[in-house]
Amino acid sequence: QSIKQQIISTDKMSLANQEVLQGLLSDSFTVYTQLKPLLPSSLEFQRLKNNLELSHQSLQNLLPKLTSLKASDFVDMVAFKDLHLTLSAVNELDFQLKNLNQSFQDIPKSQVPGLARDQFLDLQTQFAQLTTKVNFMIANLNMLADFSGLKSTHRYLIAIQNNAEIRPLGGFSGLFALVNVSAGRIQDIDVIDVYQLDGQYLPHISPPPNLAGLNSKVFIRDLNYTSDPKVYLQLLKKELETLKFPSFDTAIIVNQSVFQDILEILGDQKIPGRNFTLTPQNYFYALTLMIESEKAYMSDDKIVIKKTLANIVPALQNVDNLNRFIKLGLREIQSSDLHIITSNSDHQSILQEINV
Repeated sequence: QSIKQQIISTDKMSLANQEVLQGLLSDSFTVYTQLKPLLPSSLEFQRLKNNLELSHQSLQNLLPKLTSLKASDFVDMVAFKDLHLTLSAVNELDFQLKNLNQSFQDIPKSQVPGLARDQFLDLQTQFAQLTTKVNFMIANLNMLADFSGLKSTHRYLIAIQNNAEIRPLGGFSGLFALVNVSAGRIQDIDVIDVYQLDGQYLPHISPPPNLAGLNSKVFIRDLNYTSDPKVYLQLLKKELETLKFPSFDTAIIVNQSVFQDILEILGDQKIPGRNFTLTPQNYFYALTLMIESEKAYMSDDKIVIKKTLANIVPALQNVDNLNRFIKLGLREIQSSDLHIITSNSDHQSILQEINV
């Protein structure tokens, strides 16, 4: 079962189907119990028996930890020990399974009694499948730990596009937010207007051939002329490095319409210092006023983004909200209103595997 369906269908962030693991454990141990009296007493077979029992015990130890690990543990991260304990238990199981699989490899199939050979090969296949599931679980748990800032501060660049002004990748690239996450909490949010960057920026990028006749130079705000988010991010990183812009671990490219949808979950937001309440219905109207009219009652769109981002994490502590956010995120990804690109190649492979 995919990680997407597991997260959506339950409030347990077990990242592997517990029922499948439990069933595989039960079936494998039943086969092992039937095989035990049929197997020779040589050293290789004794090692296999021992490793089977150790793997069985490791998986039994892991399952209660997965069952008790709730979604809020990953969001609020008040009890980091739960994630640490789970990672430790999963790594212990991985170690035992590697020894077990090696034990299977060390036994020539010709030494397996004929009556037991089919069951022996079936048992070997089942534990190989279990190893694959456990490896995927470890990779996902490590990715969540990194994204949550469990091991060290994780910095996100959020490139915010106004898709009321359409561009090939989504919309006008008007705002950037730097968000530092540590210990599962947002530590700080810095929202930067693109003109703050372009104002100190000396254009030296040649426009792409299809735009050469229209623009003689390209600014940072123009770099999403490509519809490929990875190409855009490469271009953006190169120019931000020129400006000594802070480095970041993961980039999220998001259209303003996503924030409009987020308000459906968060509810109406009163804007600090303004006699105004932002709603899903007036979001784009207010955004247009903020951007286009210097005399409008709201002249700074950065405070809206900052407040919305800051309110997401507290809202996630509610499991129902968490599931709604995950469903929303998957929907926005499918509609290309949201892209996630991380510098860790292993994490990026996982995101691709689950179609993110």
